Amino acid sequence: MNNIDLPSNCYKKLTKHKPWVIPIWITGLGSTGSMVTPYIYEMYCKLEDLIEAMRKAYNMPKEERDKIGLEARGWMQT
Repeated sequence: MNNIDLPSNCYKKLTKHKPWVIPIWITGLGSTGSMVTPYIYEMYCKLEDLIEAMRKAYNMPKEERDKIGLEARGWMQT
């Protein structure tokens, strides 16, 4: 569910996800802000984690991808 108190789950505070979520957790955090915009952050993940998540989605049967895609779009419209 969207939560204004937790706009990002990058610190893995929530570990229970909808079936259409393939989480990729950050392994590093940097700041690229300036005096004008001090709140711009960069988040890094391990390349292997990204590859594994993409592989999982790619190898998923088309019917399952279509089903969870519809669920995700429905969630975004709420």
